[in-house]
Amino acid sequence: MISTDFVKEMRKALLTQQEHDDPASRASPNVKVLPRAHKDWDALVTWVEGNVAEINNGLPEPLLLYSKPREGEFEIANEAANMSVTVKREPNGNVVYSGTTASGMFRAQPTGDKLSYSWERTMSTPSMRFAFGSVGVNVTLNEIGELIIRSVVTP
Repeated sequence: MISTDFVKEMRKALLTQQEHDDPASRASPNVKVLPRAHKDWDALVTWVEGNVAEINNGLPEPLLLYSKPREGEFEIANEAANMSVTVKREPNGNVVYSGTTASGMFRAQPTGDKLSYSWERTMSTPSMRFAFGSVGVNVTLNEIGELIIRSVVTP
């Protein structure tokens, strides 16, 4: 027989997850967010491109491959460790990444005339999946770029 405490604990956890990851709020664009989100995305792409190039410049041969298969998306592949990450911009400004060893989201929130981002990360292994990260703690665009590159180099 299942304990009622267990049931309550699972319900509470599910409601908390739903609150932090409501697909409806992620999918619907926020009019306030859109103009700033495009500027932030462009700044993030420029930062990542520049840092991938700088990292590769110090190596005997390029080991990080950067590509931009379509608008609002880029990929980084680590040739040395056979890992990769795909990063996409959602219509509401969230930045979502999905990689070989880790996935997550940087949730965009309007803060005055700017956006702030909080990090939510998930990690998978063959036997389990768990979430961690600095949920609710704001990260800068440069920190977002660093976390994305680290996810494909040092998972």
